[in-house]
Amino acid sequence: MRTIVHVAEYFDKFGGIRTHVTDVVEALTTCGYRNIIIIPSKNHCTEWDKAGSDILWAHMTGNGFGTDISGVVSELLKLLQKQNVFEVVCHTAMGYKIGSFLAAGLRAACVHVLHGGYAFFPEGGCTGCPEYNFDQPCSVCTEDRIQEAGTKFEQLYQKKVFLNTAERLIVVNKATKQHLVNNFNISADKISDIRLWIDLPEENSVSALIKRKMEEVREGRFIILWAGTDMALKRADVCYKSFERIHKIFPLCELWIAGSSHKKHDENLRLVSEETRPFVRYLGVLDKNEMDQVYRKAHMLWQPSIKETVSYVILEAMAYGIPCIARAGLDNSDFLFEEENILLFRDEKDIVTLSYALGSDMGLYKKIAEGGRKYVEANHRKDDCIKEYIDILEKEAFNLGVEMNAAEGGVER
Repeated sequence: MRTIVHVAEYFDKFGGIRTHVTDVVEALTTCGYRNIIIIPSKNHCTEWDKAGSDILWAHMTGNGFGTDISGVVSELLKLLQKQNVFEVVCHTAMGYKIGSFLAAGLRAACVHVLHGGYAFFPEGGCTGCPEYNFDQPCSVCTEDRIQEAGTKFEQLYQKKVFLNTAERLIVVNKATKQHLVNNFNISADKISDIRLWIDLPEENSVSALIKRKMEEVREGRFIILWAGTDMALKRADVCYKSFERIHKIFPLCELWIAGSSHKKHDENLRLVSEETRPFVRYLGVLDKNEMDQVYRKAHMLWQPSIKETVSYVILEAMAYGIPCIARAGLDNSDFLFEEENILLFRDEKDIVTLSYALGSDMGLYKKIAEGGRKYVEANHRKDDCIKEYIDILEKEAFNLGVEMNAAEGGVER
């Protein structure tokens, strides 16, 4: 049986990368492939998961770029060399280095998947930059604002060479593809842009949801949702500060936070006055079924992320007919249409202005809610998008096989 190795970060119950990897593995298994998932971890030794033989815990210290990983790669190669691996797919930035070395050692095709936009811009820049100034922080993206992001930026840009070790790069929007061609000198022929996919709730149920939610919003009783695993880079703090202002206008509205850091929530809660805090609800880490229930209750989504300006969360919310307010950025510029299916802000102060517009204009609310639903229904159906993705993986593995046979001694990397 042919085997595909997937390198991914440790993922909790909630998160877009978990959804992505889980769906891809499930689809590939149905197609007859064996899938092995490698999860870099500081807390586990390099060994097969005790619950099954398809997960490997790779012990590491530091991050995937800044540490010597020769030992862990050696151990992984010993475990994988008899597994008939013909492709290594790296689903996260941490995995690029490990995946590149594994693919070389196993003489397998190497594919890097680039989920967001923030990893692909020059150091110090910001993917959510309102001025599209990617060479340095703009007048809005002040130094203290991106300080925490800076470490991750540096790690990624210093090792951008690993993007060139892959036979194929897969990106989730055309804008990122063009940026890699223009600024990383990577051939457009080795970059494939795919569509993110989501599970669509039934259309009839969404129509009923929009109608019910419009009635609740009209009465000023609505829930604003922020969801994500990285509360720092996805700028949850902006939501706390903005909620303080919008709550003065709509005193019955609530802010729900679905995130992975209770500590970060406690820190951000200090940005909200004591009178407003009872209306802020921390939901913690949720699984897919729990998120389904949250989406059915929420009336708006705020996404002020500087990590990526479009995400699974935005598309999922749109699928449930939830109007989204997101930061304008390069990676949502090629398929989200302002005031048709989403509301975009360039200044964080405008979050409140746009929320007020949704809360007071039911015509606008209905337009964005229905427009978002129609957009994802037409462009992000799970079965169609995954098929495109798997076709790319199979084609690249086939191409490498032909190349290796022609060389009779492997392929140079």
